Amino acid sequence: MNDDITISGPPVPAPAHLMRAQLQKAETELRGEHEAEGLRVERLLAEAARRAREVAIAEAVTRIACSFGAMSDSEFWYCIKHSRVEGHDGCPNKDRLGPYATEAEASRALETAAERTEAWDKESDSGWDDEQLED
Repeated sequence: MNDDITISGPPVPAPAHLMRAQLQKAETELRGEHEAEGLRVERLLAEAARRAREVAIAEAVTRIACSFGAMSDSEFWYCIKHSRVEGHDGCPNKDRLGPYATEAEASRALETAAERTEAWDKESDSGWDDEQLED
């Protein structure tokens, strides 16, 4: 089994919690096997700790990528440039509204935006007295 972890980009080799469990199991096995041989357990534990840090970094990278929608195929956007619903591999995000959970929600993106804008306008206008401003 190759224990090296490469963090140069997706895909992450395995879910981080599984890798942590494997490291803990390996630590336990190493203690039992190598203490009898007189090898320094501390060196082996330091290596396990280094690998655990790499796992934590890979887990953080995965979280960041997911927060930007980079790994989701079940989200939809509305492209304002082409007036159509798109999946993950559509136009750049600067030309899109979303993401939306369903294709139907994405198809209503312009109506949803208009409804939200109207609601926000009503909310922010409630404290204003336009007649006082005209004087």
